[in-house]
Amino acid sequence: MDLKAESLRLRDLATVPPTAKSRADVVKGLASKFEGIQALAAEVFGAWGDPASKATLKEWFLETMHRPLGWAIRSVGVRELARVTVAEDANWVLDLYFGTDDDLVQHELLRLAAALPSSPAKAMVEEKAHNPDPRIRHSALKILVWSSWGNPKDLLRPFAHDSDPVIKKMLRAWRVA
Repeated sequence: MDLKAESLRLRDLATVPPTAKSRADVVKGLASKFEGIQALAAEVFGAWGDPASKATLKEWFLETMHRPLGWAIRSVGVRELARVTVAEDANWVLDLYFGTDDDLVQHELLRLAAALPSSPAKAMVEEKAHNPDPRIRHSALKILVWSSWGNPKDLLRPFAHDSDPVIKKMLRAWRVA
């Protein structure tokens, strides 16, 4: 395979509407043994952004979650999914984000969680920010800081009296506590 030619071909596909053939070609790209080709294929689906492309991108991304050293390719998936995320994605994105016990993976998912539209995600995250588990509260506050749902200081202010030392430190850094 000529990687340069394949890369250029995939980049060109991102500039035109999808057809059945081009969609099948890009799906093949997601299955490539070369992560660079996978990344370009993911970018094509993100550029197309239609429901079928988004569904394929999501399915591929969820498969990357099982790769032991998949952080680089997952970052591409996060970036492209963040481009096309909508309110209906709030449940699966937040379930994935809060459902992982791996702090590194959760950090990778932060950009995707923060890209969710304010409604309904903001209320869901604020509810998590009141969870008795300090780890969940801390994770929720990180989304509030990274999101575009308002001024981070204003979003964090309701949590100024949290007793957890990690959260207190975070709030001091934001000059909230």
